[in-house]
Amino acid sequence: MAQLLTMCLKGRVEKIEDVRNKAPHCGAFLLGRVDMAELCGRKVVEVGGIELTVKELGVAEIRALLLSAETEDDMDALGDLLFPDIRLRDLMLFTSLTVEQVEGMLPSQLEEVIRECKAMNRHFFDLGARMARAGQTH
Repeated sequence: MAQLLTMCLKGRVEKIEDVRNKAPHCGAFLLGRVDMAELCGRKVVEVGGIELTVKELGVAEIRALLLSAETEDDMDALGDLLFPDIRLRDLMLFTSLTVEQVEGMLPSQLEEVIRECKAMNRHFFDLGARMARAGQTH
């Protein structure tokens, strides 16, 4: 079990198959109960034929993202406003997608990716909603 947790903390477990391959003695105990990828803050999904990893952001990453959003002057109207809760440029931080992959996806596919990002980063998106409400009252 310690070996499996170490692998998770180091980001080496991205798929449930990794558990079976790298720590089969632990995997049998956990497979039916917990998706190890989610336990490790990562989840592998397929959207539009692209396999990608969605990750939960750490506190430092969230802080950096909020600071960059405050200081950036170059607005991309389409990329920044296409979806209400996330800018397209931020998808690369939440996922393993490249700029080219994002640009090649349909809005409905991106919406699916964003749903996964929200599921993995509930605290971040809840914070955004609280900040928006606070901004409306001042």
